[in-house]
Amino acid sequence: MSRFAPIRATNSVATRRLLRGLSDLIGPDADLRCTSSMPWASGLYDGTRHLIEIDVVGEDAAERADRMARMLPDTEFLLIGNIVADLTVDSNVALDAQHHRLELSVLTIADA
Repeated sequence: MSRFAPIRATNSVATRRLLRGLSDLIGPDADLRCTSSMPWASGLYDGTRHLIEIDVVGEDAAERADRMARMLPDTEFLLIGNIVADLTVDSNVALDAQHHRLELSVLTIADA
């Protein structure tokens, strides 16, 4: 069971740009969705906290999910108008032999 809130529409520019950037990295054989996006702010920055799920399916799902889990936290994204300030892989779970799910927390901040 996922700890994320139910899927809801996310139409922010930062969310769309983040999903596009992640989609380019993970390729067509994985299902990507943003389960929630919520405003975030500190004393100096405004941004958005995103919760993302990536479903990896296929005979090599475990290997691909593990590779993504290692690669994603160090990946630099080109998001016009936003910066990925933090990306963590919260979980990498086998749902069955050919289906793995990665759960990510991502913080984007406005690039002023």
